[in-house]
Amino acid sequence: MKTKGAMSVSEATKATFDHLAEEFSVLDLIKGVRYRTNRPSLTDGTITRQLRLLREDNIIGYEVIDNQKAIYKKTGISLNGVADKKQLEIFDDPTYHD
Repeated sequence: MKTKGAMSVSEATKATFDHLAEEFSVLDLIKGVRYRTNRPSLTDGTITRQLRLLREDNIIGYEVIDNQKAIYKKTGISLNGVADKKQLEIFDDPTYHD
């Protein structure tokens, strides 16, 4: 993985995602990643691709809740890449069967 700035794009995407609110604008994510990598011209597509790859690897979880305004909501995966409490509660439910 090539690093040109202070952090790799993947690391900066994860770190920025972790510090955003539960609902966030993808534009805030992009600004944060550019700042963390010290690459102001880093393209939006590169950053959002890393976001999707992190989701595919089950490191983060999110869904797009407003495509027009590019508003995302964190879901299912905690800041540490572990299933969040709401997901784990299902296993405490005696009526749950795998």
